[in-house]
Order: sequence, then C-alpha cells, then structure tokens
Amino acid sequence: MSIDAVTLALVAETLTSYVREMRTAVIRTSFSPMIHEGHDFSCAIMNPAGELVAASEVDQPTHLSALPWSTRAVLKRYASTLADGDLFLFNDPYAGGTHLNDVALVKPVFADGVPLALVGVMAHWQDIGGMVPGSLSGTATEIFQEGVRIPAVRVAHKGVRAEEVLDILFANVRDPDDRRGDFSAMEGACILAERKLKALVARRGAAALTGTMNALLDRGEQRMRAAIAALPDGEYRCETHLDNTGGAPEPLTLRPPLTIAGDGIEADFTGCPPQVQGPTNLGPAHASTAVFTMTKALLDPHGPINAGAMRPLKVIVPEGTMLNARSPAACGAIGEV
Repeated sequence: MSIDAVTLALVAETLTSYVREMRTAVIRTSFSPMIHEGHDFSCAIMNPAGELVAASEVDQPTHLSALPWSTRAVLKRYASTLADGDLFLFNDPYAGGTHLNDVALVKPVFADGVPLALVGVMAHWQDIGGMVPGSLSGTATEIFQEGVRIPAVRVAHKGVRAEEVLDILFANVRDPDDRRGDFSAMEGACILAERKLKALVARRGAAALTGTMNALLDRGEQRMRAAIAALPDGEYRCETHLDNTGGAPEPLTLRPPLTIAGDGIEADFTGCPPQVQGPTNLGPAHASTAVFTMTKALLDPHGPINAGAMRPLKVIVPEGTMLNARSPAACGAIGEV
C-alpha cells in the first residue's frame, strides 16, 4: 500500500494526540497521588502484535518496552480468544513487567470483528500489598514480600467484569477504594482511546489505518538505522557500579560492551552479576528499555516513539542475572538499576 507523506504525518500526530488524551483522562480521574500528581504512568497504542505504535513525549521511559511487553504476555495467553469488550491486567516482572506497583491494563480494539489495535495504560499503584505500606522495601529478599503478582489475567470479557477476580486483588492491597479508583481511571482512558480509534476507522477505513501504522513503524526503523549508520563501527565499553542490596559488601559492576556494526547496535549484558537477594533486580524488559531510551534520546530525539525505532537494537541479557532475574527474586528497585 502506497501512503503519501501528508497522510503518514497526519495519522502519526492523530494517534499521538489520542495518547495525550488518554493521559489527561488518567490524571483527572485517578486516585493515587503517584499518578495524578507524580504522573508515574504511561499510555500507548499498539498494533495487534503488541508492537508500540504511538506514545507521547511525556510518557515514562521505563514503560516504553514494559507496556508492549506486557501486552505481548496477554496475547501469548489469550490471542485466540480476544473479544470486543475484554480487559486484561498484568504486573509480572519476570514476564516483561516492571516492579509489582506498575500495573498494566490492556484493552483490544476491534474493527469489523477483526483486531485493529491494543490500547494500554501502565500506572504506579500507590500500594499493591506486601510487607510494607507502599509495597517497596529495601529489605525485601523475595517478590512475595513486595505485593500481589498478577500474571496476564482477563478481568472483563465482552464487556462484563469478572468481579470475583477483582475482589481477590483488591482484598490484598491497602486502600482498596483508591486502587479501584485507579483501575477505573485506567479503564476509562482505554475506552476513550477505543472510541477515538473506531471514529478514525470510520473516516479512513481499517485497512488504510493498519497500513499506515505499519508504515509508521517502517519509517521509525529507517530513521534509527540511518542515525546508527552515521556512527563509526566498533566496540564501546563503559563501567558503572551499584550498591549491593543482597547483604554482600561488593558492589554490583556492569560493563556491557556496545557494538556498532553498520546500521545496528548490539548491547551484550553477558557477565553482569547474578540476581541478588535484595530488590536490586530487573525483569527482562528493562535492559531493552534502557538501551532504547538512551539510543533514541541521543540519535533520533525528534522521530516517532515506536517499535520501529527499536528494531535496529539487539539486547542480550542472560536469565538468572540481576538484569533478567527469575522467581523469587525481589524486583522493586527498578529506578536504581
């Protein structure tokens, strides 16, 4: 499908404006100060494969990979049974989430009975249970102390909420009325985006919109590859140290080689420390998030924020390390790592 530059630009800005409207809805209706004052949340529009198509310039960088990764976790479990009116919750760090406080709500959007997109909100809930108010503790040694871990789970099907599932969740968090308010704010933002996307389909057609979204990803990839190709090939290294929260005195040393070859970049975190007993661990999404965020900021700060710009980047993170921890590692300290 041939798409002219004007249409491409118009649709890109339109989709980004929908994300901004989602953000406004969340800020105005959420209950947690972390959300409506601290703005610790992100909104996104993704394609049916869970790839990021549109985000805004003020969404949280730590969510850039995690929200699409969370969406793909939903698709892995439910892709064959998606229905109009479904809602899914997720916060599992080991499957692509952040820490437990960052809860993702994902809603599929259909056009003519076929999945057109997925819209989502990832927001920091003020409390998700666990051993301390606020759920985050520097003394946590396992994830069970940090709160309720939510695998990809359907909490509404064809417009009908699974209230019993939500009751279990809200019975295990502090200030459940506030958490229900945050959930409703996120749901409202997703419904808003769904309405906007369906109105856009009515104007442009589903096939044309799908083709344009694919073209936006291709353009994002082309821009990033051109920026990388302008850099000299070679292997680059740096070294940094983190305090060890696992009870050992030795710092945690990270020295990942960054290899530039042609129009691609490889970041290899092989050799980073094994996962620790404290909360200084990450799930698999965050090394990719960090590499993408800095590459995008340095090489293409004005281009679209989407999955296409991530395609030239290869990130290697071995399982069982502090950057790709396995259960029952605590994962609360994502900001520090």
